[in-house]
Amino acid sequence: MFIKNKKGVSEIVSYTLLVIIAVGLSVLVYNFLLGYVPKDKVGQCPEGTSLIVQSIVCEQISGTATITELKLSNKGLWNIPFAYIRVGVVGAKVRSSLEPSPYPFEPVLAPGKTTEPFSLDVSPDIINYLSGTEYEIEVQPVIFSEETQKRIACTNSIITQPFSCPSTSPTAP
Repeated sequence: MFIKNKKGVSEIVSYTLLVIIAVGLSVLVYNFLLGYVPKDKVGQCPEGTSLIVQSIVCEQISGTATITELKLSNKGLWNIPFAYIRVGVVGAKVRSSLEPSPYPFEPVLAPGKTTEPFSLDVSPDIINYLSGTEYEIEVQPVIFSEETQKRIACTNSIITQPFSCPSTSPTAP
């Protein structure tokens, strides 16, 4: 009696095969697309990336500010080849980048090492934008990813430090 109703069994088998094919295709597409998704978060550097401002000296001569001495120290676990250095008024959300941007460390700043003192000129356009003598310097480490062969600006390791830039009168020759 059940032998005569083969039509119902073949429909169940066909639906089962369609479900198996759909699941199999979705697994293949998922694995294919997984290769295109980056494994690291964009802008995230490895834990233990740390750059600090060791010292900063600024002078304002004839309306032009010059950071006459800036020393940075690598207190992290990784080599840091570059850093973005920005200046702004204390509490401002927007800060202006100083050239060269990103600032290259020659040689690469190794863990536990401190840069030699270097100077940076703050352009007159930035000084006109800034008001007062209380500023903040923002330093953002940049590492090189061997995996992607690209620079990664560390959004999770940005530091800011306030500093003042007093006016000095130029010395007469």
